[in-house]
Amino acid sequence: MRTLKRIVGVVLWPLLFVFANLWAAVILRKRTHMLAVQKGQRFTVVKEFSTTVLTHWRAPYTDGFPCRLSKGTILVSVSESPTTKAAFTCVPEDLDGFILPNVPEDIRQDPKFSGISFVIEKKNIGVYFSWI
Repeated sequence: MRTLKRIVGVVLWPLLFVFANLWAAVILRKRTHMLAVQKGQRFTVVKEFSTTVLTHWRAPYTDGFPCRLSKGTILVSVSESPTTKAAFTCVPEDLDGFILPNVPEDIRQDPKFSGISFVIEKKNIGVYFSWI
């Protein structure tokens, strides 16, 4: 009986190890395989969405503040995001129209203020955003 347990253990351990690694690879592939987003791709907000507006400055500094993207807002991707990346950077299509009511005046009037952007997770496409 003891010999049988050793034989089974010696045979099963490598098989269990291989199975566990294959299973982990499948799970990781599902989590990291995302949609590819091309530069210039447009999205519309289909459900109000809370996020952070990143403010950009003519200085080595980036800041942000909470914001709600209202339904109907159109966003444009500013760079390509391959399938291995979980998020992409975008800006409102009507940038000036968005900045005026949403960015506080003290930030807008600062001479070093250079713009805004959003980082959107791809998992939100189909939930809060749709392709145009």
